[in-house]
Amino acid sequence: MDIPLLQERFGGRAPQVRAESCLNARHRHADCTRCVDACAPAAIALEDRLPELDPDLCVHCGACVATCPTDVFSQLSPPEKTLALTFEQLPGAAPLELICSLVEPAKTTHAPVAARVQHRRCLAALTPEQLLTLSGDGARPLWLDDSACAACPLHPAHAVIRASVATVNGLLAAVGRTPSLALHTEDADRLLDEPIQRPVLDGMRPQVSRRGFFGALRKMAEDRVEQALEEEPAPMLRAAAPVDQRLPRQLPPSRKRLLDRLARLASFEEAAEAPLDREVPLAGLPFAAVHVDPAACSGCG
Repeated sequence: MDIPLLQERFGGRAPQVRAESCLNARHRHADCTRCVDACAPAAIALEDRLPELDPDLCVHCGACVATCPTDVFSQLSPPEKTLALTFEQLPGAAPLELICSLVEPAKTTHAPVAARVQHRRCLAALTPEQLLTLSGDGARPLWLDDSACAACPLHPAHAVIRASVATVNGLLAAVGRTPSLALHTEDADRLLDEPIQRPVLDGMRPQVSRRGFFGALRKMAEDRVEQALEEEPAPMLRAAAPVDQRLPRQLPPSRKRLLDRLARLASFEEAAEAPLDREVPLAGLPFAAVHVDPAACSGCG
């Protein structure tokens, strides 16, 4: 693996690490290894069950940022925000295809799309919430070209891509919308028999008007404030503190954004067709069912 070449291709910097937010720090038996499993260059290692990142080995692919459930890894201005700006400039329902920066940007594709958009780095860096945004909450058919992942030096990240796509499609189905994301490797039966000519757009070069430019600057400033608040160190814990103050009580920011978006999706109009009190299968979704053994419960509250 040519690490300097990949670092140059993806650009940016290694993510910041907040090991104290790790699931393993909070739950003794969590044994979470998602970041390690997704990191092909082995830049992440667990020391005393907490993640440590070697910036010299990190290729800035972003897979760890997307796969971590507690936002241990973060970046101030990730390219995914610029990609979202690019998508905002395109017709809302136009089917599009995403390709990573390691794929040759050929102007032909077998996907039934209007254009191809090349992202700055690995597609594994896209979180479920970001994929929901890019798909217009399911209104836009969105293809991810993962046909080259098996031969890619970062192939462990392919599992992250597949999991994120499955999560988004499952969430869309849960709120009564048609799943709109597709992968070349898993939806080959929906690909065209013959390749078609389609333009390739640079995801890092949105066509923004003057008003949009200043709006983007304002949004960037807001994001910096939000990031600073998210990274504010937790207060020192004292032995006399109440139990409910000894663990973080806020959701990870990415989780909150996902839940907020889902709340907007589950509108009253959709509820008429897909009642919110119906049972939703949790398999493949980023949620867990809590089961309590009443015989073992002490009732501590």
